[in-house]
Amino acid sequence: MKNFKNKFIASLASSYIIQFSITGISFVSQMVIARVLANSDFGLFAMATFANLILANIVNLGFGKHLIRTDYEKWGNAILLQVIAMGAIVALFQVYPQVISFYSGDIVVIMKIYSLNLIFLTISSIFNTYLLKELKIQKMIIPQIISTIIYVISVIYLGFHHYGVWAIIYATMISEIFKSLYLSVVCGKELFSRFKFTFEYSFELLNGAFYLFLILLVGNFYNQIHNALLGKFLTPAFVGMFYLAYRFVLLPEKIISKAFRQVLYPAYAENVNNKERVQKIIKFSTLTVVAIEVFIYVLMFIYADLIIKIAYGSKHLDIVPLFRFICFLPIIFPFGKFSEALIISHRYEKWGFWGLLFVIAVSILLGSVLIPIYKNYGMGLVKYIIAFISLLPIIITVFKIKIKLFYKEYFLVYLPLLALFATIFDLKVRLYLLFFIGIYFLVIFYFEYKYIFNRYISLRKLVRKRQAKK
Repeated sequence: MKNFKNKFIASLASSYIIQFSITGISFVSQMVIARVLANSDFGLFAMATFANLILANIVNLGFGKHLIRTDYEKWGNAILLQVIAMGAIVALFQVYPQVISFYSGDIVVIMKIYSLNLIFLTISSIFNTYLLKELKIQKMIIPQIISTIIYVISVIYLGFHHYGVWAIIYATMISEIFKSLYLSVVCGKELFSRFKFTFEYSFELLNGAFYLFLILLVGNFYNQIHNALLGKFLTPAFVGMFYLAYRFVLLPEKIISKAFRQVLYPAYAENVNNKERVQKIIKFSTLTVVAIEVFIYVLMFIYADLIIKIAYGSKHLDIVPLFRFICFLPIIFPFGKFSEALIISHRYEKWGFWGLLFVIAVSILLGSVLIPIYKNYGMGLVKYIIAFISLLPIIITVFKIKIKLFYKEYFLVYLPLLALFATIFDLKVRLYLLFFIGIYFLVIFYFEYKYIFNRYISLRKLVRKRQAKK
C-alpha cells in the first residue's frame, strides 16, 4: 500500500512537471510562430498531423495499454509486430504517397516526409509504455523537456527563414529523433534485458489487444475528427482558425487533466479489485481537476480578446468569437473525464469501442450537415453534441462496476460561472473587475477546500507529518 502510494505520488508529480513544462514551452513557441505563419500553414499541419496520428495508432496495435497489464516475456513479440507494421506503412508512403490523396491532395508531399517520423514515434512509445508500467514517469522528464526545447528552437528558426508549414514538420521530427535516441540510451539495456524476441505469442497478443487497438484508432480519430471534417469540407485557412482556437482551449486541459490521466490507468489496473480505493481516486481526481479548470476557463472566456491578442497577435483576433464559443468544451460534461482508464482497467473496453464508433458516426453525419452551413461554428456544435452522447457507454459501464461519477459537489465547483456576466462590458471595465472576480474566486476556493479537498488531503495532516519526521 505504502509503496504504491509513493510510486503514484511520484509519478503524478513527474507527470505534472512534464505537462506543465512542455506545454508552457510549446505555448511560447506558438506565440512567436503564430506571428510568422498563416492560418493555412497551421491548417496543413493539422491535416497532416491527423493522418500521421492515425498511422501511428495502426503501428501501436493497441499494445501501448495492453503491455502495461502483460508479463514482460511477451514484450519482445509485441515489439516485433510493431516494427513490421511501422516498416510497411513507411515503405508505402515512400513508394506511393498519393495513397493519402483521397483525403486531401494538399498534404501528399508533406506526408512522404512526415511519415518517416513514425520510426521515431514507435521507438519512443515502446519506452514510454515501459516507464508507465513501472510508474517511473520521472525518467520521462529530461527527454520530454529537452525535446520540446529543441522543437521550439527549430520551429522558430525555420519559421523566420520562411519555411512555412515545413518549419513545424521538420521541428516536430527533429525533437522526436532526439527523444527516441535519448530513451534508447538511458532505458534500452534495462528494458531489453527483460525479454527475448519471438513470434510465439503473436495471436494471444493481437487477440488480447484487439479492442484496445480499435479504441485507440477510433478514439484518436474521434479526438482529431475536427481536423478530418474541416479538412474535407473547408479550406486549410478555416482548418487553421479552428486549430489555433481549439489548441488554446485545450491548453489548461493538457496541463491539468493529462497529467492525471497518464497516471490513473496504471493506478486503476493495480487496484482493479479494490473498488473503495478506485472510487476515492476517481472522485478526488475528477473534482479537483474540474474545480481548477472552471476557474481558468471562466477567465479565458471573459478576457478572450486580450488573451488571443497577446498569444497570437492582432492578425488572429478574428478567432475570438470561435474561441469563446468552444471555450467550455473541456468542462461541460466532466463525468467521463477519467472514465476511459477506468473502463479499460476493468476490461470493459468493448463498451468504449462501440460507444466511440457510434459517436464518430453521429459526428460525421452532423458535421456533413452543419459545417457547410456554419463553417467552424458548425464543428463547435458537433463537439458539444457528441460530448453529451459519449456519456452513454460510460454510464452503462460504471453502472456495471458500481462506481459513481455524479457528485453533489459539482454544484460548488461550477459557481465561478456566475462571473461570466462581466463579458458584457468593454475590456477596460473588465480589467477593473478582475480584482473583484479574484476575490469571488477565493471565496469559492475556500469552500471547495473545506468540503472537497480537505476530505482527501488535509494541510494540517501534512504539517503534522513533516513535524513528526523532523
